[in-house]
Amino acid sequence: MKQLQFFKTILGLFQQIFLLISDLFRALPKKIPIEKLAHAIKKFEGWYPGSRSFRNNNPGNLRSSKFQAGSADGFAFFNSHAIGWSALIWDLRQKCLGKTRTNLGPESTLHDLIFTWSETDQKVYLDFVCQQLGVAGDFQLKNFLL
Repeated sequence: MKQLQFFKTILGLFQQIFLLISDLFRALPKKIPIEKLAHAIKKFEGWYPGSRSFRNNNPGNLRSSKFQAGSADGFAFFNSHAIGWSALIWDLRQKCLGKTRTNLGPESTLHDLIFTWSETDQKVYLDFVCQQLGVAGDFQLKNFLL
């Protein structure tokens, strides 16, 4: 009987430890792949046959990029979708790391990013991206998996 009580006590302690560890992991910020952010941007920017971003192989509608082949109507164009996609990912990574002239960095939020990225429809853009990612506008850029 004493052994059974001992094992029940140990089992109860393990359950409490498990619940504490679970709570700690829930409290950690969600980590999201940077590609998921890029897909949300691509979607909002209107990537479909015939659109400017599609014609320019520029899924993020970047104004400029060190990878661009040229520019048209104030936006960069790329020689292929793969190059345009890589340019978008590279640009987002640089912003998340604080390596651009935008003053964005790891402590910046999704709100900061979108309001820097877009000149129009900023609130609608932010709401769309937040909904796509399942986060709020105060989600920090350091929480993207680069």
